[in-house]
Amino acid sequence: IRLRSPFSFSSSSSSSSPPLLLLLFLFLLSIPSSYSFCFHGSLGLSRPAGPSAPQTKLSFPSCRAAGVKRHETLIPLASHASNVLPPPSVHVVLPALNEAHVLENTLVQLTQFLTSKPWAWSVTVVDNGSTDQTLEVAERFARRNGQGRVGCMQLQERGRGRALRAAWQNNTASLQCYMDVDLSTSLENFSSLVECVHNGTSPVAIASRLRRGARVVGRSRLRELTSRSLSIFLNTLFWNFKIRDPQCGCKVFARDFLDKALPLTRSTGWFLDTELLLLARGSDLVVSEIPVRWVDDRDSRVRVMSTIFEMLRGMLGMKLRGWRHRLSGEG
Repeated sequence: IRLRSPFSFSSSSSSSSPPLLLLLFLFLLSIPSSYSFCFHGSLGLSRPAGPSAPQTKLSFPSCRAAGVKRHETLIPLASHASNVLPPPSVHVVLPALNEAHVLENTLVQLTQFLTSKPWAWSVTVVDNGSTDQTLEVAERFARRNGQGRVGCMQLQERGRGRALRAAWQNNTASLQCYMDVDLSTSLENFSSLVECVHNGTSPVAIASRLRRGARVVGRSRLRELTSRSLSIFLNTLFWNFKIRDPQCGCKVFARDFLDKALPLTRSTGWFLDTELLLLARGSDLVVSEIPVRWVDDRDSRVRVMSTIFEMLRGMLGMKLRGWRHRLSGEG
């Protein structure tokens, strides 16, 4: 798959970034927050049903707050007191860029964890433009220890959004997930996200480092400041977004939601999962934000300034597209 990345940033732009960011912020604020009208009612979802389970249609309620402060207070949207839900099918995507040195250990931990669960699971490693032995490590593990459930994809172009889109579009599991290859998010917390979507609480569940109850280990002040600043920026521009940590690298999506929302997205990079969250909140769908234990990876491939500019570019695109969709009567 050969695609050209639309994102390129030069180091010379960083010196003039403060006034440019201020002007961009004021411009974005002048655009009416119309995105919440774009896709309202277009993302109806249904609970995956087992062979003997009834085809129960779910209607996710309107929700002005993206998450509920305490996950245990969430109430399933359909009553199945007399029926036990069948185990979910879970597909985990690991976007990997030059991760040969940690990938095998990650796959060992992840597959052992998934094997301990009553889920029908699969894992896809997406070699996202690596120049090391990432693909070879993934293929070797899949042959020797994959149990027929671990697969690999290779993309020539980089971009987390491109990797996630390719893997999700080639899998039909009822729950589509992704996590950072360094397993920064505790796997036990990942179980809570899976359960939250599987039991019908919400079509999207995300890990959060900024919710009360989260435990963050070893994170630098720069990355903490960047996450909080982007969160404030997003929640200011999109008034009913109300998600504190949209960039945390562990998320679970219902297949039905992705089928409707993914074709509406455009990002091939870091903004894709935030774009999906905006579409969910723009349609008044519940997004459950679960506090997690998160350990910082000092070897992260994230470039802070490049990510900030990409996020700002994505926000501008969502603002403008939301405006046009509302005026044209689409959604």
